[in-house]
Amino acid sequence: MSSCFIYFSMCSVNENDIDSLQLEMRTQCSLKELVCKKCDAAETRILLRNKDAYCRECFLKNVTHKFRATLGKSKLIRPSDRLLLATSGSLASAALLHMIAEGLSEKNNKRFLFTSLAVYIDEGAVLNQSNDERMEAIKAIHSQATNLGFELLVVQLSNIFELKNICIYSITNSIQYSDLFKEYTSQLDERLRNVFDSTNSLTSKEDLLSRLRNNLLVAVAKQLDCKKIVLGETGSQLAVQLLTNISLGRGANLPLDVGFCDGRDEGVLILRPLKELSAKEVAFYCVFHKLMAVFVPSLTTKASRMASIRKLTEDFLLGLNVDFPSTLSAVNKIGEKLTARKEKCTKCILCKGYLEAQNRDSSSHQATKFSLNLMREIRSNNDDSCQNECQEGTETDVGSSENRSCSDENSGSRKYVTEEHLCYGCRLVFVDMDQADELIASLMASYDNVFSTKDY
Repeated sequence: MSSCFIYFSMCSVNENDIDSLQLEMRTQCSLKELVCKKCDAAETRILLRNKDAYCRECFLKNVTHKFRATLGKSKLIRPSDRLLLATSGSLASAALLHMIAEGLSEKNNKRFLFTSLAVYIDEGAVLNQSNDERMEAIKAIHSQATNLGFELLVVQLSNIFELKNICIYSITNSIQYSDLFKEYTSQLDERLRNVFDSTNSLTSKEDLLSRLRNNLLVAVAKQLDCKKIVLGETGSQLAVQLLTNISLGRGANLPLDVGFCDGRDEGVLILRPLKELSAKEVAFYCVFHKLMAVFVPSLTTKASRMASIRKLTEDFLLGLNVDFPSTLSAVNKIGEKLTARKEKCTKCILCKGYLEAQNRDSSSHQATKFSLNLMREIRSNNDDSCQNECQEGTETDVGSSENRSCSDENSGSRKYVTEEHLCYGCRLVFVDMDQADELIASLMASYDNVFSTKDY
């Protein structure tokens, strides 16, 4: 009787319930009761995806193998290459520097033969940090890089206005650098701060900061004669970036933004060798190797989950990944299947990505363009009536609200001047800016001489 009861009870349970029950039982087990997945060792130190237990040695071998395999199967890095390693002081950056340092060491049989430099982009002007706070972060990142055997170069984000002559500082004497730091920030930081202060939403600020940072890295790599840039973006970050870009209308450039290789610039490739690793794996790698992170605040530090689209997407995916550990990897697998278009098209002056095809009928771009043209016609009619009213006013009414609204409308129309030079996602960023003239002029003047302007 009892066997029949068990039989019918099991038949009433579907496969999903059994899997969730097994997952719950595994999660409740302590690490001491599990054995390593690779070597069957009794002493396990980490549990991944709520089911895969590893000892310390097997875990480190697995992480290193993923990193080296990602680099090796691409066959993009040559022994004579000079790599530019972008570091931000985070755990991912520390892990990236440590893995490359281990690969460059002579004790490794299959050691890397390329040379590399570490660079840090100082974004303190955007974050309204004081010079002392920025110097403390730079000194900490310098210590992190030198402990791993890398020379650290520092470039300020405000160099985005002077891409033809970028000031690159090599930190050998902190006192001398501090003097140059204060002298330089008084020139261009204020211009950069005004651009971000005029941007209304935090979503647009994050998107703009990411694009300017990548463009500056490419320009620095060209000035230092580096053919490749290596970023420390993990699979968890790329999964969030994928859904964020879709929400921001950047679906056409997803293969470039979240893939292993970003080849939108003909002279410099951007590589992401940590894309197969999750944030948890990177964190435990740093713990086992005793690597310390440097805290540098961002635009969304201490912000609520609803502050920006990226912040909300990150909260959603990480929360979903707690109950379904394969969520982030599944999103990344979808991103790997995306391919870039082979047809020729021009580049966006901000993100250097593909512009939407202008000759496709019944497309979302055509619908957006129709709505924009309709809005322009309404705006031009309002401008004509406003201009007539302004001409009828006296000289004493120059500062009146009517005249100010008229000038605001005329200045607002300049947001659509560079429509043919911007992709849809970048166009939304500039529409959200109140003072975009200076940045647009800088993009049009500097980028044509620094970045490749040929069509794909």
